Amino acid sequence: MDVRIIGIWGIGGIGKTTLASIVFQKYAYSHFDRHCFLKDIQEGADTYQLRKELLYQLVNDKNVVCTDTPAVGSGFIQDRLRYKKVFIFLDNLNGSKNKLKVLLAGYHFAIGSRIIVTTRDMQLLKTEKGEIFELTGLSDFDALKLFCSNAFGQPLPATGYESLSERIANYTKGNPLALEVLGCSLKSKDVKYWESALAKLKTSLDPDIQKVLRISFDGLDDKGSQGIFLDMACFFPGRVRRDVVESLLNRTEDSDEEIRIDALVDKSLVKESEEVLEMHDLLRQMGQGIVFDENKDSGKRSRLWNVKDVCHVLERNTGTSKIEGILLKLPDLKKDVKVSPKAFSKMRNLRIIYLLLLFFYCER
Repeated sequence: MDVRIIGIWGIGGIGKTTLASIVFQKYAYSHFDRHCFLKDIQEGADTYQLRKELLYQLVNDKNVVCTDTPAVGSGFIQDRLRYKKVFIFLDNLNGSKNKLKVLLAGYHFAIGSRIIVTTRDMQLLKTEKGEIFELTGLSDFDALKLFCSNAFGQPLPATGYESLSERIANYTKGNPLALEVLGCSLKSKDVKYWESALAKLKTSLDPDIQKVLRISFDGLDDKGSQGIFLDMACFFPGRVRRDVVESLLNRTEDSDEEIRIDALVDKSLVKESEEVLEMHDLLRQMGQGIVFDENKDSGKRSRLWNVKDVCHVLERNTGTSKIEGILLKLPDLKKDVKVSPKAFSKMRNLRIIYLLLLFFYCER
């Protein structure tokens, strides 16, 4: 069998590192001549330093000389590696799409070597020939087990917590990180605390979960892609056809929304299946949180989707040039909205107004 590169791709907290670590611990020490484990590679990490650490672990020699050119050290060092079957684990590798290629340039490993790469960016994996596996969330059954193990120290809910446990597990959509964080935070708390926490989750994401998920958003190369992500998080509930999103979000004649949506898919921020786009609920909540944190004054945020905020801005004429889009779900209105004739006069950058009679879930 040739040298194989195996990419594990998915959103933050989905379990990529955990899965790859288990495989590494099971096989690296007993089935391979050399091994290297570069865990949690930071965004923007220097490629030269990564190559240096990679080479050091593989040859187990602090005196080894590493270069940032395609040649890896001396011919003597190359000969030491050429006939060695190696197991390399590159965890959380992100950055430029050529980073993996540059990092491995000049190496010639023995047949049977394995290189596992975990990442949130599919483009990085496409530069090298290899297998790409998308890691998705846990099943409802396994999600509940993981949550209960952290909340109660057992795989089943405690008496009186059955319904609450199922609701919280469903909220995470099978994301292991979210299940563990929420389970630990609710451990030893009473039912009233759980009910309060569940109500809070509907409006704000746990900070530890948001910190992990936001890495992919911050890693987007341009503001246009970030803008489309926020548009989708605020204005497109459920599943929606890709062509609908592209046509509605086409900002200018020079815009290329197709490329920007591809970037969201590659970064695991949006899932695509048969030309249909869908955003994970946790990512949607993160995006809405980013917009909400722009300003305490709803009239000074870039996007409005909460019916109370929309009504407040329109009735009191508090909108500003910061507002780019408004979503108003008519079934959510509990009273007539008296809109001032000047309500839109200050919204010079307004480009989207959605008036929805019904939610637009996509049907196959």
